[in-house]
Amino acid sequence: SPVGSYPIVPVATGTNLSDYTVVYNNGTLTVGQATPVITWANPAIIIYGTALSSDQLNASSSVAGTLVYAPTAGSIPVAGTDTLSVTLTPTDTIDYTTATKSVQLTVVQATPVLTWANPASITYGTALSSTQLNAAAYLSNGSTPLAGTFAYSPAAGTVLSIGSQGLSVTFTPTDTNDYTSATKTVSLSVTQATLTVLANNFTRLYGTANPVFTGSITGMENGDTFTESFSNSAGILSQAGQYTIVPAAAGSDLSNYVQIVQNGTLSVTQAPVIMTTNLSTNLTVSGLNVTVTTGVASTTSGTPTGTVSFFDNGNPLGTAVLSNGIVTYSTTTLPVGTNVISTIYSGDVDFMPTSASGASGATTVTVTPLDFTIQVTSQPTINGIYGTTGQYTLHVAPTGGSYPGDVQFTVTQDGPLTSTYTFSPSTIGKNGGAMDITFTVATHKLASLDTPQNLSSKLSHVAFGLFLIPLLTLRYSRRSGQKLARMVSHMLLILLSLGAISSLTGCGAGYFDHVYPITVTATSNGIQHTVTVDYHIEASPQ
Repeated sequence: SPVGSYPIVPVATGTNLSDYTVVYNNGTLTVGQATPVITWANPAIIIYGTALSSDQLNASSSVAGTLVYAPTAGSIPVAGTDTLSVTLTPTDTIDYTTATKSVQLTVVQATPVLTWANPASITYGTALSSTQLNAAAYLSNGSTPLAGTFAYSPAAGTVLSIGSQGLSVTFTPTDTNDYTSATKTVSLSVTQATLTVLANNFTRLYGTANPVFTGSITGMENGDTFTESFSNSAGILSQAGQYTIVPAAAGSDLSNYVQIVQNGTLSVTQAPVIMTTNLSTNLTVSGLNVTVTTGVASTTSGTPTGTVSFFDNGNPLGTAVLSNGIVTYSTTTLPVGTNVISTIYSGDVDFMPTSASGASGATTVTVTPLDFTIQVTSQPTINGIYGTTGQYTLHVAPTGGSYPGDVQFTVTQDGPLTSTYTFSPSTIGKNGGAMDITFTVATHKLASLDTPQNLSSKLSHVAFGLFLIPLLTLRYSRRSGQKLARMVSHMLLILLSLGAISSLTGCGAGYFDHVYPITVTATSNGIQHTVTVDYHIEASPQ
């Protein structure tokens, strides 16, 4: 029956009922609302971060109705023991009351997800930093960062030894109620650092002791220190040449480095010598014997070997072999005049060549009568193109006590086209003595001519004009009575013109490769001496 009040009508029965007056008082039966039965077991344990769903909110009822959960689906309960409740509102609200039920849900702490890849290799001496210590923590979904602190071992700033080293981190979440701590390890490869061990270069003379070798060690890390030593095979009397200086490093942490050894070089150079030269006489007559004695001594150790060459005013006289550092040379062919006898030591493997000069190495012997010499002491050939300037050094010296007279200089044969010649000094006085003369040849660039072809074309016209001049003059000369003489002179002019044509067109053809001999004449009181130098005009591009 539906919920409500129902009358209860009493009825009396019995054999003596007639002796009574029966008064009936009806009763009331009240039918109240029934309480539904809700079935809901405690859900299985979940991890923090798991949203409530039908897996947990799965209560059932004995009657139809609406179940309302608290917390609702999608809620994320905190870690610990959480109470879930449900309220049933029956569809038949007349006959059934609302019912509730609670269950307990255990939510355990979530473990953070740590990401930390093996760091890239580092070299020894690199302190750990955020480049290597860069772990990250996330929620269980692996994408949402989780706040907290990271404790690394080894800590930042640590310098590790070489090899494969383990790094670890412990993450402590800020929310320690819902998350546990987490740890992770990675592997880091530490490679050897580079240590440069260098030896400095040194130079010493043959016959002297080795210097104290020095060098440097660079690339030390982490406060490491090393000592450096050196080895070398050269002794005091080792031949001149180059000897390797090998450096070596020593220290307790050397295994943490790969060494780059940079050897040095000990250069043992030829030692200088002291030369002494003496003549048997300082005054003689042409044709008499003069003996030259030269000693060659080391300034360090050892005895020089080799040869000594003898020169008279720079002209070779002869060569002799040293014996125990001494050599002699005799001659009867010294020219008339003042003869400066000089010597040049050839040198050997251990001693440097030396030209004797000054009072200790050059001796003068006078042979009369007077004369003088001139020679080219520089390179006899100069290479260049038009527009360049070259200088020759001419050495002029009297063969007696003086020159026959003042020495004048002239050029008796032209060199390159449009060249000019100068001498410095331009004159040597009678008593001027031996002297170096700078002979300068200045060639001039024909700047008005654009190209070698233009030069050839334009100069050819000029040359042709020069050729016509003597022909024209020859015509007029026929009117004169001196035909033969003028014929000869005009033939000479024709030849000169043809020469000019050849010269001009030749020069204009370019700056072709050609050697011009230039003769210098020195004249002293009627006595003349000449030298010839060459100016080589090199070919230039057309």
